[in-house]
Amino acid sequence: MRILLFFVLNFSIACTHFHKLADQRQPDSVAADFFDSQIDEVSLVADLPKAETDAGNEEQVEGFLGEKPTKKKSAVGKFSFKYQNVVHTFPVEIDVRGNTSKYDCSFPKLSIKFSTSTKGTPLQGHKKIRLNTHCSEPTETGYTEQGRVAGDRGPAREALAYRLQTALDIPGFRSKLTPIQYRSSNGTESKSHLVLMLESKDAMGNRTQTKVLEEEDLEDAENILDQLKQKSEAPQLLKTLLFQILLGNYDFSLSIPDLNEKRHFNPSLGTKGLWNLLLLKDSSETYRLGSTDYDMSSLVRMAPYELNKLDSEISGCKEGNCFSRFAELQKWRAFFSQKDFMLAFEHFSSKKLELGELITNDKILTMNEREFALRSLESFYWLISNRYAVPVLMDKNQKVYFDAGLKMPCGKTADGDSTEIFAPPGLPIKVLKKGPQSIQAYMIDTRDQSMTNPLDSNLCLENPIWLPKNTKIGTDWPQ
Repeated sequence: MRILLFFVLNFSIACTHFHKLADQRQPDSVAADFFDSQIDEVSLVADLPKAETDAGNEEQVEGFLGEKPTKKKSAVGKFSFKYQNVVHTFPVEIDVRGNTSKYDCSFPKLSIKFSTSTKGTPLQGHKKIRLNTHCSEPTETGYTEQGRVAGDRGPAREALAYRLQTALDIPGFRSKLTPIQYRSSNGTESKSHLVLMLESKDAMGNRTQTKVLEEEDLEDAENILDQLKQKSEAPQLLKTLLFQILLGNYDFSLSIPDLNEKRHFNPSLGTKGLWNLLLLKDSSETYRLGSTDYDMSSLVRMAPYELNKLDSEISGCKEGNCFSRFAELQKWRAFFSQKDFMLAFEHFSSKKLELGELITNDKILTMNEREFALRSLESFYWLISNRYAVPVLMDKNQKVYFDAGLKMPCGKTADGDSTEIFAPPGLPIKVLKKGPQSIQAYMIDTRDQSMTNPLDSNLCLENPIWLPKNTKIGTDWPQ
């Protein structure tokens, strides 16, 4: 059952420099728009619907300010803020957002829909806004069960990701980071946190004069990449994909032709079609690719082991020491030309100084957070300047075997049942030796921090594996 959570959100911002840092600006931003304005004293009074449990049966779960059963899907309340000494108040409907996060966060993401016109206010043109909350109170480890940052540092770091995205001219949502105070409606509890506010897809479409497409809007949801390459500029697609590598973000998916009916190693090469990516279509039928949702990225998580990965990347991709972001970069070589890559790399290179200054001047981050972000940036630029380091598989559906004689394909179970498992194109490998019939190699996992087998099954769990002798392995860029 749904849980009724009564609270009042109220905040006051004292320092002008905080707003200048937190506001996200786009070249085509609207004057006095909410996301470009200095606002104060924001409050939200509402009965908040609670997230479901992992079982998905709406059982009672722990709340932040209290619990009260309800079957109501949306809460109603009032949202208000102060702008230029004028208080604006709107009735709203509030819903829980998120996919896995609503099962992971005791205080989940929210969506606020305005019930009356916002014309003549900074919210003009916005029918909804979204709140990326602190997820939960800080935990002993600093993380939730699924690995999200617990507490205010999550929104603060994710705000940096959106600021980097804006600086790189990659399509995305405008955002505003602000301190906020949560108070129960009866005034018995009050806690201060940070929240990251995001514009809606509709507002983004209006601002950019595009239509933000859903997966069902596409002609072939199982072959999105080819459609994009036909209707987009390849370097623009690559910019967005490379941005995920800069963030250390793998919580996205883009379907690839001829992959989805097979079992493959890397989920970001298919199975979900379009996940945490934004597809914008303009009046000339040209597509642009953007992205969103970075709470599971390396830049936001900043887990201790992530520092070891960065050090390994910077020192070089050596045997047993080739980690996620390097392998992810190599993967896309199977789908884009050298010219496409060079144009995308030039764009990032032209922005290097600006990105570094953006991180250095971000006073909302702690000193350790700025240091991590700068090291992450250094690692990324090392990666794109050392991009020829490892060979990759070039064929779309490459069989993988247990044995040198190629008699035991991965996927064969002890009772004789068999489900074919294939390596996706672009999978980085390290060739160990070549035999008369086959090649022995390590598969370099694009999702893990070590050179382990990335199969999503309990089969072929040990490296190395064997490939047919005629396997097409790319040692340079495709033509």
